[in-house]
Amino acid sequence: QFTSKQLKMKMCTVFLFLCVVSYVPPSHCITCYSCDQLNTVNGSCTEGEKTSWCPQDRWCVKTWENDMGISWNCSPDGPDDDYEGCTTERRDTNTEDTECYCSSDLCNSSLVVWLDFSIVMFCISLYAAL
Repeated sequence: QFTSKQLKMKMCTVFLFLCVVSYVPPSHCITCYSCDQLNTVNGSCTEGEKTSWCPQDRWCVKTWENDMGISWNCSPDGPDDDYEGCTTERRDTNTEDTECYCSSDLCNSSLVVWLDFSIVMFCISLYAAL
């Protein structure tokens, strides 16, 4: 049998353990499709569906130039607002660059800009309600 004091000590130890475990930062590794610009022809990677495990990164990125995929990689830095999505910038009259960031494994594979998960879920629930 435990005495009241021993029971309190055990409870404090468990509580302290749970506090320490809850403050351990989560792992931020991610797996992304990977292909550099030198291995990209007509918007496709000549190396096939090569992947990279990125232990220090938490973002995947895909880059387009004039709507043609030119690179797929891991990225330590995501968009400024820290949300998944794409940004497009016009370089000159004939060149438009787009970068899309996502934060789940192998999310940078799409040939088109992917839809935000919440939009997809909204459409599914709207369809189901009809």
